[in-house]
Amino acid sequence: MPPKIGVSQLTAKLDVIVISFNELIEVFLVLFEAEAELSNLEHVYKQIGVKYRNIKEYEELITTKVLDGKVTNPEDGDKILESNKVVGAEVKTVYLNCTKNFAQYQKKILSLPKQQDNQSAVDTMSAAIQNVAETMGEIVMLKNIVGWKSFQSRYGTG
Repeated sequence: MPPKIGVSQLTAKLDVIVISFNELIEVFLVLFEAEAELSNLEHVYKQIGVKYRNIKEYEELITTKVLDGKVTNPEDGDKILESNKVVGAEVKTVYLNCTKNFAQYQKKILSLPKQQDNQSAVDTMSAAIQNVAETMGEIVMLKNIVGWKSFQSRYGTG
């Protein structure tokens, strides 16, 4: 049977998760303002989603324990329930704003015209290099012809 955890321990764990959640929100906002790559922003957003779900689980667990009478003083239970409700509402508001920002950024990035894929870039570069090589080859041939003509005129051959 799992060890029994008191409401105060659950509340302390919830506080730690909320602090972690807020730190991830700060990271998200920095990346959002810096217009980071979508994958980086998405990674942080997924972590925020996990923390949000953890907060909701702890919130529900604390509420259940308080309502089941696992608190020694009923006044403390009321304070815990009210605090739980306030924290839950604040976290929900922040999470929904984060979700809105992520969706807007995702839409913005995905609506940008796609850059050429790597293969077409490689093909373009190969064609340019080939043209340079052909031009260089023609220059070398011209130098050889000019050199041969100059040699002929100096030594009277031809």
